[in-house]
Amino acid sequence: MPFEPILISNIAAMTCYEIAKIIASVRIFNMALYQTEREVSPEDLLLFAEHFGLHAPSDYKFAEETGVATLQPGLGPETSRPHNNQELDWHTDGYYNSLTHQVHSMIVHCVTPADEGGITSAINHEDAYDMLHAINPEYTQALEADDVYGNCTKGKLADLIWGPVFTKPNGRLHMRYGAYARGEWKDDPVVNAARKALDDILNGPNPNVHTFKMDAGQGIICNNVLHRRTSFEGDQRKLYRVRYEQRLVGT
Repeated sequence: MPFEPILISNIAAMTCYEIAKIIASVRIFNMALYQTEREVSPEDLLLFAEHFGLHAPSDYKFAEETGVATLQPGLGPETSRPHNNQELDWHTDGYYNSLTHQVHSMIVHCVTPADEGGITSAINHEDAYDMLHAINPEYTQALEADDVYGNCTKGKLADLIWGPVFTKPNGRLHMRYGAYARGEWKDDPVVNAARKALDDILNGPNPNVHTFKMDAGQGIICNNVLHRRTSFEGDQRKLYRVRYEQRLVGT
């Protein structure tokens, strides 16, 4: 199955065939790219999520009451990269959350694309794990330690939350990672080598990295895969984003 947009007539009332296509893509890539020609509201996005067993959006202080956040320059804090037009390096969403409120899935829907830039790259975090493990099993073991990676929920090093990069809740891999984040790593030779190897996997030639620019009406639904975004021009780019603390059911 190629990674390409899946056409959906109405994301708020999907057909069984459309649901099956999304699930099939997520089972392979941990994400699915979709395309709809209808205008989508934040409420439609919540109904879309319910097709995959997602009912309670994760708490995010800049989201609306529905739990859906509008990401557009000028509508949020200028220092928050999801809300401005600066480059976003490789990360998983909510890496700064407490360990008991990790983001396990999300939907990002493009209302208006940027004229220039705003290109997304994404990789299944399970593929990244497998590639790192193949280089040296000690690397993945080191990044599973409870004291390997500290990140801050309030932007202050004093508020560091230490924990693993890789965990396996309910037997499925979850990743907590931010390449651009202000945080700290355990000072250990194996950890340092693992970080370097992971950086090479993400930034070197890699057939598992999917690069695309979402057009109006396109979106991605995923189990919080690793992703990054190039910078873009202007302030017209507008996205809706909603995040959940559960994986997509059936994936």
